[in-house]
Amino acid sequence: MSDKSLDEYLGELDTIKQSELQANLAYFIQDLVYILLNLKGVDTTDHSIANELNRIKLQFSKIKHAQEPQHKLNVDKPAADRFIKAALQLQQKSTEQPQQSQHLRFDNDHSEKKTSNDRKFRSDKKSKKRSSDSHQEKPPSSNSSTSLNTSQPPKSKKSKKHT
Repeated sequence: MSDKSLDEYLGELDTIKQSELQANLAYFIQDLVYILLNLKGVDTTDHSIANELNRIKLQFSKIKHAQEPQHKLNVDKPAADRFIKAALQLQQKSTEQPQQSQHLRFDNDHSEKKTSNDRKFRSDKKSKKRSSDSHQEKPPSSNSSTSLNTSQPPKSKKSKKHT
């Protein structure tokens, strides 16, 4: 026998080996109980020991799945090269042709230093009309009895006839 306890022995193993050893020990004990119950004539098909053995077998399949080598993703090298070249060419084009930035001044402190571009921008803004400007309605009159819509004649009040 060994002088080490189970915890000391498990501490020396990696995770997969630890789980294998623990599952093997559990299966060994449960299998011995299963054999004992069969020797005593107990029906083990509906017994909880069958469920425990199935649970441990499931653990074995999980351990086996964890041991399988992971599939590496294959890189399509020619496609990756095309993507990189296209991105580098796009970046190179953008650095060759720097964009002209236009700054607008919004403060009133430097109003005497306006450039011709600022004046042009303001004059363009004043000359442009919105589509809603051409369809403005007349302001409502002070007479509250007239309706806002002047295109329709006012509705006449019908008098009730008393019989």
